[in-house]
Amino acid sequence: MDFNKPNPLYKTWAIVGLVALLINVCYHFMVVAQIKYQLVSDFIPRGIIWDIAKANIIVGLLHLTGLCLGLIFFVKKKYTTSTVLCLSIFVLGEVYFFFANY
Repeated sequence: MDFNKPNPLYKTWAIVGLVALLINVCYHFMVVAQIKYQLVSDFIPRGIIWDIAKANIIVGLLHLTGLCLGLIFFVKKKYTTSTVLCLSIFVLGEVYFFFANY
């Protein structure tokens, strides 16, 4: 059985992985923007704002990198590789985000 042979089921799962990463990239960068624009005060130093947003920035960049790599594999019709890469980076990023906040 050739896993890299174009198959509609493999393509569907690759699209699911790419969409999950795209949604998470948008989410994490919107949270960074929200933190930056809502914590505007003379009493809150800028360094604290970026310390609060640091985990979101790291996970957003990790997901963005995974999204780019997943799109490259998707265009080359390596659907299984794209799916495994996207979903593993998704899980890795969320595990990091969970432990970075505690």
